[in-house]
Amino acid sequence: MSEVLAPLPDRFEGMPGMMQGGYIAALAAGNDERAMRVRIRRPLHPGDVLSRSTEGDDLLLTRANELVLKGSPSDLHVTDPGIADVNDVRRAAQTPLPFDIPFPSCVGCGNGHNTLGASIRPLTGTGRMISLWTPAPEDADDSGDTPRAHVWTVTDCITSWSVFVDPPEHVRSAVTGNIAMQFFAELRGGETYVLQSWRERDDERSVICGGAIHHLDGTLIALADQELIGTDGWGMDIPVTALA
Repeated sequence: MSEVLAPLPDRFEGMPGMMQGGYIAALAAGNDERAMRVRIRRPLHPGDVLSRSTEGDDLLLTRANELVLKGSPSDLHVTDPGIADVNDVRRAAQTPLPFDIPFPSCVGCGNGHNTLGASIRPLTGTGRMISLWTPAPEDADDSGDTPRAHVWTVTDCITSWSVFVDPPEHVRSAVTGNIAMQFFAELRGGETYVLQSWRERDDERSVICGGAIHHLDGTLIALADQELIGTDGWGMDIPVTALA
């Protein structure tokens, strides 16, 4: 039995005219407490209508009977690095971004009026990206929790941005192939969290990036990884040398 979802909202655009990868991944991850890995099989666009069904432990999302997303329980490719030094993070958060935002209209990392408010910055000398993110209270549900789709969205952005400060050797442009996350607690609207990302490893065709979300007291809230798949000049451009 399948469930028809509401049309994909305009707000959650990533690359121009396309849905943000973390947001659509959240739709195929559900609220499972296990680590869920979502494989993105087709690009999606605002206004697309999807149907969601289950197959064993898997969540399947289809568009006009075409499988576009598959969420499955999975191990993560990364481990918790521990919270970054909060004083260093605060200083980094106040510095200007040393390069142009790759997709200014992106809801997760852009600078439009309708974004989720996560300003991402390099953490100098570490090869990592950081963000001090305070999810908006008005986006929270009735219990005060931030929608997981918002967390997936911001996490997708910050993990992929790790390649700007620690570029891989071979891949020069890429798109998200799959992204995985495990929640250990919910993010509360109006509370501040430390996000960080790093490049875990890469080969000639893909890059594995890691991401972690900690409360200011050091508690691990969520852990994630993302596989960027190399493309032939489309998607997100990756620099040859670090941009910070």
